[in-house]
Amino acid sequence: MIAGRADCVRYRLPDAKGTTRSPSTTPHAFLPINSPVRCFMPLQKRLNSVGLLLTVLCVSTTSVFAASEDDHFFETRIRPVLIEKCFKCHGSEKASSEFRVDSREALLKGGEIGPAVVPGKIEESLLFQAIDPVNEDLQMPPDDPLPANVVADFRTWIQTGAAWPMTVGGGPDAAFQAKRHWAFTPVVMPQSPTVSNESWVKTPIDRFVLRQLDEAGLTPSDQADRETLIRRLKFDVLGLPPTFEETQAFVNDKSPDAWKNLVDRYLSSPHYGERWGRHWLDVARYADTKGYVFQEERKYPFAYTYRDWVVRSLNEDLPYDQFLNRQIAADWLVKEGLPESELAAMGFLTLGRRFLNNINDIIDDRLDVISRGTLALTVTCARCHDHKYDPIPQADYYSLYGVLRSSTEPKEPTNAMPLFESDKPFDPYVFLRGSQGNHGPRVPRQFLQVVAGPERKPFEHGSGRLELAQAITSPDNPLTSRVICNRVWMHHFHSSLVTTPSDFGLRCEPPTHPELLDWLASHLVESGWSLKELHRSILNSATWQQSSVDVPAKRKIDSENSLYWRMNRHRLELEPMRDAILSVGGDLDLTVGGEAVDIVKDPTPRRRTIYGFIDRQNLPGLFRTFDFAGPDTHSPGRFKTSVPQQTLYLRNSDFLVDEARRVVRRLDTETSPTIRIRDLFRTTLSRDPTPRDIELAEAFLTQFESDNARSKPLWQYGYGRFDQKTNRLEDFQHLPHFTGTAWQGGAKLPDLKLGWTTLSANGGHPGDPAHAGVFRWTAPHAGRFAIAGQLNHPSEHGDGVEGILSVPSLGLTKRWPAQHGAVQTASEPFEVAAEATVDLIIDCRDNVSFDSFNWAFEVRNVDNPAEKFSMASQFHGPLAKELSGWEMLAQTLLLSNEFQFVD
Repeated sequence: MIAGRADCVRYRLPDAKGTTRSPSTTPHAFLPINSPVRCFMPLQKRLNSVGLLLTVLCVSTTSVFAASEDDHFFETRIRPVLIEKCFKCHGSEKASSEFRVDSREALLKGGEIGPAVVPGKIEESLLFQAIDPVNEDLQMPPDDPLPANVVADFRTWIQTGAAWPMTVGGGPDAAFQAKRHWAFTPVVMPQSPTVSNESWVKTPIDRFVLRQLDEAGLTPSDQADRETLIRRLKFDVLGLPPTFEETQAFVNDKSPDAWKNLVDRYLSSPHYGERWGRHWLDVARYADTKGYVFQEERKYPFAYTYRDWVVRSLNEDLPYDQFLNRQIAADWLVKEGLPESELAAMGFLTLGRRFLNNINDIIDDRLDVISRGTLALTVTCARCHDHKYDPIPQADYYSLYGVLRSSTEPKEPTNAMPLFESDKPFDPYVFLRGSQGNHGPRVPRQFLQVVAGPERKPFEHGSGRLELAQAITSPDNPLTSRVICNRVWMHHFHSSLVTTPSDFGLRCEPPTHPELLDWLASHLVESGWSLKELHRSILNSATWQQSSVDVPAKRKIDSENSLYWRMNRHRLELEPMRDAILSVGGDLDLTVGGEAVDIVKDPTPRRRTIYGFIDRQNLPGLFRTFDFAGPDTHSPGRFKTSVPQQTLYLRNSDFLVDEARRVVRRLDTETSPTIRIRDLFRTTLSRDPTPRDIELAEAFLTQFESDNARSKPLWQYGYGRFDQKTNRLEDFQHLPHFTGTAWQGGAKLPDLKLGWTTLSANGGHPGDPAHAGVFRWTAPHAGRFAIAGQLNHPSEHGDGVEGILSVPSLGLTKRWPAQHGAVQTASEPFEVAAEATVDLIIDCRDNVSFDSFNWAFEVRNVDNPAEKFSMASQFHGPLAKELSGWEMLAQTLLLSNEFQFVD
């Protein structure tokens, strides 16, 4: 992998010994998966009739396609050799002998003297004859014969049929396939299917689902109970948990329209735009910073205005076609009468990475977010050559490149991040091999031919950006409505009808329910592109309202639930998880809109997570741990992982500890423990506890109080004055400042009050006689103990130090002076009660000069040698206030699957 490029791989070429080497001398040795390049190396002119188009495997980042063994052999053993040895003379439009091998068909047809490859027939294949060392008069390449093992690979390849993966996107095969490919066919409202159980059907969606269940011999699951449905709905639509009172109101609402009214109420909430706006921000690769830009200001000044525009537009149910038009060409629409505030929509284009201000990479990123985000086409795979699999020629890439290159950003934006038309549109041309200095033919600014069809015309107005937006949102465009309906379905069901939401190209898997997808797309357009109407159709369906309970017999038939015989369980994503925790804590800030805040700082801001500051170069660990969408590029969908770091964060973070305390503070302390347990369950889980819940909670609280009766910490670090006459430590005080490795009087030494007094895991430095260092140990239980260790005064100067053992309850004192060396610090056994304190004191003797010391000691249980208390290994900084039993119970409920998961 290239550092920072997860989309690149390095091809390795076989050497004469059959091993692999990196093509360090080969141009384009690094081959981007999503933007493949051709590689060229000279081939001598003798082999005029043989030539091969050299393509590099282009793999979608959102889907993995299993190649056959023959294809794999070709990609790993044949293609790399052709890349290095054969292409230059026979891979271009001016190929020698007018022979091109852009496809397998062209290779079989051959050139002036016959076919280059005859599958299965070595003796008739001119390619093999040329590389076979037996034919000295036709040796290719003449100055660098191929190793015997490579020749053998070519023999195997031809004898087994000369497998060749799908032809490139610009070739005739791909164009022919495109006419039949489901994604490029017109969207037509399908007929409503006949099903076995009409009584189950609530919306037309259910008919399409039920028909495929019927065909598979499956039946749908029962409807989920009302408590489950309201929790599922509120998280789905608003990203927030329902309150107990809210849940009970719905459960007890007997009106026939109770569910539809609840759906409408949530869709009309201002928090709907926050929940679904965050889904769109993943598509738009939203961030508040530019990424690495060297010494330039990294922060976008008005990124938040785009985020707020998305939230507001979704709340207002701005038709989806207008939603896209404004994000691509709001500057044109403002000229036609829209308010200037709509310029904020163009953050969709302008808020990507800045690539050290490389204009070609910036435009490539913008083309990617447009094409994958709205059309689910990997157009940027055609930056350096024709798309390897889809009918997107390189010329179409640069037609769109010209549109965006003809736009400019204001140098000092005032309240948004827009684009405007350049004074003179850029006249685009093809960058051969992706290099701007390598001019290819001129191309007009126009839309993709695979979508526009044979009647395509060049854009006529300025850059053509508005015309591009209108072409994307045209009802005749078969992709746009399908793509957004698939995305909406994915977020409602946590699986998509098309498994590659941002790649509808020729190599994607077909929809699981193609007629359903077309019904959704047709319904969206017929309803005026209303996303809220699309939500209603889904949320009111029996399909969405199914229980998520597993049925092993059904799972055996459809293990992935791709036919939707039940609802999918899912864990809350980062945003609803954090927002839910803040909500049950009682003071979530529900203000809509505003500048971004640092949500990982202490104390935790109470704002919803969508308003968190997104630093694309230094994404906080909280975001990475909980599968936040990487803001460097368009995100088709988030990864779903379950890793220990997630649980460790939730168990140990100050955030969750603080929220558990807030939950408990909401409880009425004057009520009985049983009532408090009830209220705790209502607050966190929106339900009453069962009798078993109450039994377990009461047992937990009783056990917790028993286990945590000890009031003092095991180790404390402080100072005091050791009275040499009475052999007692007087006025013990805790050292006030922890540096991260040591306790001391203040941030700087010597401290104005406590001087050089310092204690660390390895030793430290005593203060003056009034400020001796003290390691205080508290016995966790009664028993006989002894001290063992070594005190070292390493300096050759000074009067040394003195270690002192003091057990006040016994009047016991033991001294160990150390000067210019080490002494053993061992004591006789002593017996103490539980909670008794034992002080190990370090004194400066007469002065504090050269008094740094090392002291490694431990307290040992004489009667149980396995029990040891090591000062070094147990050394610690400030201890957080321990949770009470009630707070621990609240934390346990916040960590439960019932809270962290929906269903």
